[in-house]
Amino acid sequence: MDKLLQLVDFYRPAPSYKAVAIDATYGHAVFYTPPYHPTFQSIGLIWGTVKNRIAMAPAKNGKDVAAKVVEELEECSEDWMKVYRHMQERRTRLLGHRSLE
Repeated sequence: MDKLLQLVDFYRPAPSYKAVAIDATYGHAVFYTPPYHPTFQSIGLIWGTVKNRIAMAPAKNGKDVAAKVVEELEECSEDWMKVYRHMQERRTRLLGHRSLE
């Protein structure tokens, strides 16, 4: 049985994803990071900002919570650019001036 599984793994084609193919047609590359790896996960920084803002002025009831989250997400659009630039700087420091290709 073990040999059979090895043969299946050997002949199984590598997975291909449409998003990766589309990105490649525009000259982009897709890199996968480990889940919950904070170095390149900008959403974690944005979500932390939203949670901190909500904690400073918490919602009064359950209905208010959803509205508060949406409101804070809309207000942090400027923060997205800051976080994006921060992630770009981190990537440059980590990789230097090497190309990602």
